Amino acid sequence: MTNKKLNISTINPSNPFLDTLAQSLLDDYKNKEEALADILILLPTRRTCRALQDSFLKLSNGNILILPRMQPIGDIDAEELTLSLPDNMALTLNPPIPAIKRQILLAKLIKAMQPNHAHGLDQDLRLAKALGNLLDEIHTENLEFSMLAKIVEEAEIAEHWQITLGFLELLS
Repeated sequence: MTNKKLNISTINPSNPFLDTLAQSLLDDYKNKEEALADILILLPTRRTCRALQDSFLKLSNGNILILPRMQPIGDIDAEELTLSLPDNMALTLNPPIPAIKRQILLAKLIKAMQPNHAHGLDQDLRLAKALGNLLDEIHTENLEFSMLAKIVEEAEIAEHWQITLGFLELLS
């Protein structure tokens, strides 16, 4: 097994991150663009991966280009995450609450919030899973729930949206 050196770079915070990253890689791999396929770029979300692809397309003026591999690390299920890191770079994160346990806890909160509704456990579990996924996405995007209530107050919304807001308050 060969030991590859890690190549780590930084980008000035005042520069547009994705465009700067794409341009830097295009400059570094000029006349050997096929080697871009050997690069793995870890990005926070799928949306960021798509935006970086758009940056490459824009900077290549629509020319055909082999892109680096882009892996979202923030908005995917743990089962989908397959990273190959050197042993000395193992991720050291506290283990998350098991997905099924979180889903059951959220389902109990949903049931407690709406005890008179005639929906069953299966519907509570589906809603709990969706709420858990939303919680993950909000956390990944560094958003705050405090803004949600303010947005809803400013908008004239139907009563069923007020109920939806109540469910979302479970997550906060």
